[in-house]
Amino acid sequence: MSGAMNADDSPSIADPLLEGPLFGFVKKSTGIVVQDDDVDVLWEHPLPAGGYATPTIYQLDGKQYVVIIAGGGGKNGTPSGDSIVAFALPDSHESLDLVTTDADEAEWIDLFDGESLDGWVHMNGSHQYSVEDGAIVGRTYPWSRNSFLCTVKQFDNFELELEVIVDDTTNQGVQFRSRVKPVSTGSQSTQLAGRVWGPQLEVRQFQGMDKPTTGFIYGEAMGTRYLSGDIYPKGHHHYVDQSWNKLRIVAEGPRLRTWVNGTLIDDVTHEEAYETHPHGFIALQVHGMNDGRTYEMGWRNIRIRPLPKR
Repeated sequence: MSGAMNADDSPSIADPLLEGPLFGFVKKSTGIVVQDDDVDVLWEHPLPAGGYATPTIYQLDGKQYVVIIAGGGGKNGTPSGDSIVAFALPDSHESLDLVTTDADEAEWIDLFDGESLDGWVHMNGSHQYSVEDGAIVGRTYPWSRNSFLCTVKQFDNFELELEVIVDDTTNQGVQFRSRVKPVSTGSQSTQLAGRVWGPQLEVRQFQGMDKPTTGFIYGEAMGTRYLSGDIYPKGHHHYVDQSWNKLRIVAEGPRLRTWVNGTLIDDVTHEEAYETHPHGFIALQVHGMNDGRTYEMGWRNIRIRPLPKR
């Protein structure tokens, strides 16, 4: 959300929602406004007193709610009160910005305009994303956990093409059909509410035949390791080190296929992954590193073509 707020307004962003980074919450002195990433107002409602606390969300029986304390405190001449106000959010299928098609030959959609991060939102971690020379550049921040630059739009069946580059030490990834966890399922960082999870095309330079290389599908925070079937898929030489490489992902129902520079790398049918992740956003991952150094990676020419359900 952008734009100046006057003395009576105070911006605040609540926790991520069940289906992804679709909403922001702006609390006003006497009301609450729910906006999407394009700053379009979805709905607003007055509060019985000034709401200066940060809104948050919770889930009960599969339904999500946004809640805010309306205490007022006499700030900015607003009335005081003693209320906790909760609003039910739309059901997940109503709130999805899901791109689908019935056409056999849908048009390609550019996800990155080459100049800005419009249509993307940063989730998790403190790694940095910027636009440089027509590419999205990710730089690691020392000791940060994984970060993800996520599309606001979501997709089910699709064909995705992009170019990537990565340094010789770390790895990055291209998330697809991914979501954020609505509730914590444990105390580990990958189990906490708000954590991005879902299938990921792994991107790394060749580091030996006994280590996975670019193109294999990993279950990010899914507790599955590699969806490819092997605990550690074998390495290959189809990725060109110190250069831009072209990736392609085709997701049709439970079948997931990946290509690196035109060579088919992975072809897996995973019913369990499709059951939990039938749709979701695309995300660019910067992996956490614990050596205090800064690493750099990039993505460019990112486009997607929705595919019909078969």
